[in-house]
Amino acid sequence: MSETSIDFDFESFLFERSVASRIERLSSEEVEAELRRRTPVIVNSFNQLTYLRNTLEWLSKNQFKTVYVLDQASTYQPLLDYYQSSGFGEKYTVLRLKENLGPRALWEHKMFRGFPGVFIFTDPDLGLPVNPAPDFVSRMLSLSDKHRISKVGLALDISDHEKFQDVFKGNYEYEMQFWQEELEKNTFRAKIDTTFHLCNMKFMKFSQFMHSKRMRYRFFFNALRLAGDGFVAKHLPWYVDHGMPQEERDFYFETATVLSSVKREEAKAKRELEASNKTENLTL
Repeated sequence: MSETSIDFDFESFLFERSVASRIERLSSEEVEAELRRRTPVIVNSFNQLTYLRNTLEWLSKNQFKTVYVLDQASTYQPLLDYYQSSGFGEKYTVLRLKENLGPRALWEHKMFRGFPGVFIFTDPDLGLPVNPAPDFVSRMLSLSDKHRISKVGLALDISDHEKFQDVFKGNYEYEMQFWQEELEKNTFRAKIDTTFHLCNMKFMKFSQFMHSKRMRYRFFFNALRLAGDGFVAKHLPWYVDHGMPQEERDFYFETATVLSSVKREEAKAKRELEASNKTENLTL
């Protein structure tokens, strides 16, 4: 399996954009269009065809033109066939890893150091905004610079938590904390792991990043989450109607590493449910 590098000088682009804005009076719509066209988007992938395909179709529909799939040694044959299809090859590039390094593979792999100044990263298992905001990328970039923070991404919708699977009901209480500290309208200081976000390497602290994982991830989650129209996503695996065919879901759970956040959450929830049932039985 080969690995592909990403060639993109975002600092030069920002300079060009600034000059163009002064000379040609580039409109905000044109700036957003250029950001969507040129900002690299990396979509994490492991044995989830349905979610990945939906995410890639959303990116294409919304004019993201520089899209990479970070595949972690997937073995699901329908997904591998999809990579070989002409529809995929004409629009996207797959970056193949030789092993499954888990949801934070990008930051664990040596290729991370070669990444451009600004890029977008996401897991594939999100229901992204049907109508993303007109300033979708430019607002994330602007807030990153304003607050000097490396990660700015989408808030996760928990308003319909009654539709969550039983094993994920507890996520409502956990996620509530990320809707509390509002820095400005619809902008919350909240952790982001690998859900949809813009990463601004200008504020990534490499001196800390090179230490232990415990030190590394102390700052790794520092982020802003954006809410409001066009900025809220759904974490699909939490829902009863999760949108993945059962055969595909079974294959994924059989092959996923324990580092998978959904697999970890489900296992924890099942343990808590079993413990609760045992306690109830003892009191009867």
